[in-house]
Amino acid sequence: NAYLFKLDNKLMMVDAGTSDLYGPSLGFLPRNLLKAGYDPKQIDVILVTHIHTDHTGGLMDGNKIVFPNATVYVSKTELDFWLGEENYKKAPADKKVYFEQARERILPYVKAGKVKTFAFGKELFPGLTPLAAQGHTPGHTFYQLVSKNEKIVFWGDLFHSAAVQFPNPDVRIVYDIDPDQAAM
Repeated sequence: NAYLFKLDNKLMMVDAGTSDLYGPSLGFLPRNLLKAGYDPKQIDVILVTHIHTDHTGGLMDGNKIVFPNATVYVSKTELDFWLGEENYKKAPADKKVYFEQARERILPYVKAGKVKTFAFGKELFPGLTPLAAQGHTPGHTFYQLVSKNEKIVFWGDLFHSAAVQFPNPDVRIVYDIDPDQAAM
């Protein structure tokens, strides 16, 4: 659940995995980075597709910031939604846990001054542009990287089950905040 690349003399990562939030078979991103020759302290930029904890859980290890030198980029819409007190209050009881988990993972970076927000469609770094992909979450973001006439788009949760959603792209998932928009 993470992509690592170099751009503009910075080591960048898209999303941060789950940490141990989804069981003992996940949460090995820091260890795998080390095996690949990178220390989590070397990461300069983390580009968040959305704040669901299968994409941001790895930002923290208990109370410890895992990527202390990274600046986390997240759309303003996404950050405002998950940190907004009114949204939390309006959320059904069974959904409040997602707000609580999101806050546990992102607020330490906010408090450390390590979060930058952006508007869609404007380059963040040379060749790297955040694209609006709302529906799964209000500020869901894809990142388009263009270099030497080649393009790659980094995305998270465009679909959840290829076997189900390729033949029937209208299928939604319970985690979609706006299911109709997510299916578009």
